[in-house]
Amino acid sequence: MQSLAPFLPVKAEIAATLLEFVQHVKHGQRERDSQGRLLPLSSEELEVREAFHRRAKTLNRRGSNGMVSRPPENKSRLEGDTQAVSPQYLAGFIDGEGSLMIAKYRDRKNRKIRYRARASVSNTDRTVLESVRRTYGGILANQPARKAGWKHAYQLIWTGGMIEHLLLLVGPHLRLKGKQANVVAQFIRHQRETRPGPRRAQLGSVVG
Repeated sequence: MQSLAPFLPVKAEIAATLLEFVQHVKHGQRERDSQGRLLPLSSEELEVREAFHRRAKTLNRRGSNGMVSRPPENKSRLEGDTQAVSPQYLAGFIDGEGSLMIAKYRDRKNRKIRYRARASVSNTDRTVLESVRRTYGGILANQPARKAGWKHAYQLIWTGGMIEHLLLLVGPHLRLKGKQANVVAQFIRHQRETRPGPRRAQLGSVVG
């Protein structure tokens, strides 16, 4: 956990809480009986551990308005250095909180059914999504809260030509959505290979 914590901008606070708990347990003094067996925890120690439990539970409550997130220590690095967001990091983000799909929609002009490759990641922390967008592009959109009491969320979306470049960088590092990425990549190649070429100029007959 200690080695991972600096690379968790979204869950920096919960990581800090877990590290603090581990250090507390590690340096705590447990009493033993005459036979060397550990005695039950004292009431004071149980209260301390319960406080850690409540804090971690609050931080893990998805989108809760009661959760106040502190800016991660490496926030300035994320904002100023586009190389901070690696393909491996984004792949983990997509695996955990993203989607890869072939969206089906109806063309507004002629009402015909169309298909389009689409990738997205969602989070309540706009700063993290903005840092990803600076490196990999995409469209940042608002995502209204789905339930009362949840925080407002944001969604970073890639479509069209943007998604092919994204998959080239991130695809090899996907662990859970690798198959979806392959299907989307095949769909993009199929679209490119079957796309109609430029219309040939039609020459009319010249009547002399």
